[in-house]
Amino acid sequence: MQKMRDLGYTKSLAYNVMMGLYSATNKYQKLDPLIEEMDQKGIQIDKFTYCIRLNAYAKASEIQKMEMLLLRMEADPEVRMEWHAYTTVANGYLKAGDTKKALTCLKKSEYLIKPSQRKSAYENLLTLYASAGRKDDVYRVWNLYKNLARLYNHGYLCFMSSLAKLDCIEDVEKVYQEWEVRYKCFDLQVPNLLVTVYCKKGLLEKAETTIQALTESGNEPNASTWSRLALGYVKNDEMDKAVEAMRKAVLSGFPRWTVDTATLSACLDYLNREGRLDEAEEMIKLLKENGHLSEEVYKSLVKFV
Repeated sequence: MQKMRDLGYTKSLAYNVMMGLYSATNKYQKLDPLIEEMDQKGIQIDKFTYCIRLNAYAKASEIQKMEMLLLRMEADPEVRMEWHAYTTVANGYLKAGDTKKALTCLKKSEYLIKPSQRKSAYENLLTLYASAGRKDDVYRVWNLYKNLARLYNHGYLCFMSSLAKLDCIEDVEKVYQEWEVRYKCFDLQVPNLLVTVYCKKGLLEKAETTIQALTESGNEPNASTWSRLALGYVKNDEMDKAVEAMRKAVLSGFPRWTVDTATLSACLDYLNREGRLDEAEEMIKLLKENGHLSEEVYKSLVKFV
């Protein structure tokens, strides 16, 4: 920051950039001095400055500072309050366990949503109302979302994730069935989410059935699908199935896919304990041949190499 001062960068943009970097690297303690410096030098604090700091306070659970900043924003005639400021504060309250104040902020947020912002706002609200344990509000917002010009796969993902967070598995299944009928563009993330939900609940047969249905419909499972199933098998101590699912994950891996090192290590540990060293070596060979032996993965496998 000192170098920027020396170069004469004294506009709010320079400060916002630095605060954004500090916030992204969790160096929250460096933000307050910059705000104070802006005040002292008469540099305008704009909505971006406020939002960066508000988000930092919420993430760090500094509730009193978050509330004071929100009051300052609301009193600033140069700031037009927007819906995401209140969802940020609501998220901070939820992290701190104050559901009542979080719900008040979420209601304020809804009044500020512009027509062009409805998609992202509703998706955000679905997640936050679920975190607050408000199933009725989750469905209410979903019904608003369904009134948009079109339904998006990401919206279904948010809704299903929210219902899963509320432990409403049957509801998740119904929404998935609706998505199967209504989607315009197939997105494997949606069935992958259902597989994850099933695996977390130990419903492995249902996860297997979902994957089988995908294959039969011509939509092949990918590495992420098999990796999620492998994790489910590991948690249920079905290690032979876990090894096979992990092998399929490696073989169907795509360029940006990241190996779940915990699941992989569990599979290799099992093979070593069982004396199936050839299979363990083959797994490591497949990782290398398919370009998934990153430095992180390699470090997790050092004891097996």
